[in-house]
Amino acid sequence: MIRIVFFSAAHPPFDKRVFDKEARSLAEAGFQVSHVCPNEAGKGDLLERRDGVDIHAIRRIGGRFWRLATLFRTLRVAAALRPHVLHCNEVDSWFLAVLVAPFIGARVVFDAHEDYHGMVGERLPRPVAGIGRAIFGALVATAAALTWRIVLAKDSIMGDYQASRDKVVIVKNFGPIPNLLQAQKAGPPPLRIVHLGLIGRKRGWPQLLDALAQCSDIDFQVTVAGEFNDNSEPEFRSRLKELNLESRVVLVPWMPYSQAFELLVQSHVGLVLFQPGPRNHVRALPHKMFDYMAARCAVIAPAFALEVASIIRDSGAGPLVDPSKPEEIAKALRLLADDDVREGYASAGRRAVESVYNWPREAAKLISMYSELQAPMGSASTTVAGT
Repeated sequence: MIRIVFFSAAHPPFDKRVFDKEARSLAEAGFQVSHVCPNEAGKGDLLERRDGVDIHAIRRIGGRFWRLATLFRTLRVAAALRPHVLHCNEVDSWFLAVLVAPFIGARVVFDAHEDYHGMVGERLPRPVAGIGRAIFGALVATAAALTWRIVLAKDSIMGDYQASRDKVVIVKNFGPIPNLLQAQKAGPPPLRIVHLGLIGRKRGWPQLLDALAQCSDIDFQVTVAGEFNDNSEPEFRSRLKELNLESRVVLVPWMPYSQAFELLVQSHVGLVLFQPGPRNHVRALPHKMFDYMAARCAVIAPAFALEVASIIRDSGAGPLVDPSKPEEIAKALRLLADDDVREGYASAGRRAVESVYNWPREAAKLISMYSELQAPMGSASTTVAGT
């Protein structure tokens, strides 16, 4: 049996893509699957088996260099599992894996979820950004040459791995196809609006609150479910009070996927409000958009985001806006307050998920990729990274 170890530098034990989608699907297909990762609680090592996946959550080491120190501890655990494949979920785990894999007889898969090339350029001072991107590109090309497969979560980052195109498999963050959505949602107000996942200034909460302040003519209730990724929650709460929106906007903490989806089933409108600027926002393809569509929520999304806008436009799942302009968000909310209009968008999105944008189609690609190893890999002893 092929042993696949998902090796994470930062992704938590039950990450939506790594665990809920990829690891569980491979376990269901008969592969032996583990996820070795930092313990998100940071309180000690955790060993648990869930849905056929062995979770090895390693206690985080504190201090300034906690990620690097924890990564080496995590690698030791991953190597001790004698994997046939190290499936790496970040750049640093990938770079480390290609150095170690030949010594433990493992192949390497890099799973790219983000626009790392763009992130490097944006985080460096402008005078050295170009040099930084060039150095990073050279490191990526070297690592790619030692990698068996590169799994990409979206088409828009394909150009960053052009030299290794023959190794690339596209496995997108589409959602499952749930069975519980036959009832119509249209009914009396309030209009139930939801933002799922990470929230922060760059994810549009200032613009959202300003838009809600302009919607005094409609009855609405907003649920923000997740966590702030930029320490701006105190500012968010202060602004809520200033705009007299405290009774209409509810914050709830991060929740398991099944609970989050139940929330979406009870909602009418799902929000994707990435702000313009970061290249990663232009190339975004968030899980939550497909969860909204699957739950028959109309979607408000940014017109500038390439793949997001293309999918929303082609499916007819909702209005596209400039999310930096509160007045455009407010206009879209007023539009969706109409039951018939909203139902048209919601039904179109649901149909698109059932026919095209669903995880079973993407899981089949991942299972097929790993099935290539089934015959030649009776053991890990003859396996060399990148071969």
